[in-house]
Amino acid sequence: MDTRDFLRTVITCDQPGYFCLAVSNGSSGWLENWYKWPVDLEAIVERADNAKSTANVYFSSYLFKAPQSTKANVLPTRTIQADLDDADVTKLPKPPTVLVQTSPGRHQGYWIINETLDPEAHETISKKLTYSIPLCDRSGWPLGKKVRIAGTLNHKYPDGPKPVTVIAYDPTPLGPEEFEALPEVSQTLAEHFDANFIEG
Repeated sequence: MDTRDFLRTVITCDQPGYFCLAVSNGSSGWLENWYKWPVDLEAIVERADNAKSTANVYFSSYLFKAPQSTKANVLPTRTIQADLDDADVTKLPKPPTVLVQTSPGRHQGYWIINETLDPEAHETISKKLTYSIPLCDRSGWPLGKKVRIAGTLNHKYPDGPKPVTVIAYDPTPLGPEEFEALPEVSQTLAEHFDANFIEG
């Protein structure tokens, strides 16, 4: 699955919106590039491809109603994403629709459900799923969180860049009720919450 097909799969908002592509070369910070989805898909793919050789490239599977990546601007979607970090992907409570390897032993998961939820209900499921997975990045549940985009390179390793690659795809439909049995998480609980990266 290349970058184009990956984006078409994990972006499930049923209305046009703004897409955020965030690029960092490690020295000059983050640069957010804004595009209109879906009409700018080819420009998004081209920008990610041009940047990947020297920079880390991030995106959000959530679209925004304005070109500002705040939770208030997030549009409804059917995709729940999680930065799995060092989690054992063979023991996830629910296999993801799309599994991405971001470097050896580290992954991201995208669960695509069969109905669009309002943002509050969506975030509740996202948080429950994240906290149910041992060694998962627990800052990854808020709406609008940015993660690495498949088809690019991970430049954080001193021995050279690692490919960010889709390694599994299961199109079996998922219903939101399938996540109801996950343990409840306190509304006030947050660990390693990087508000600046989410909101900035």
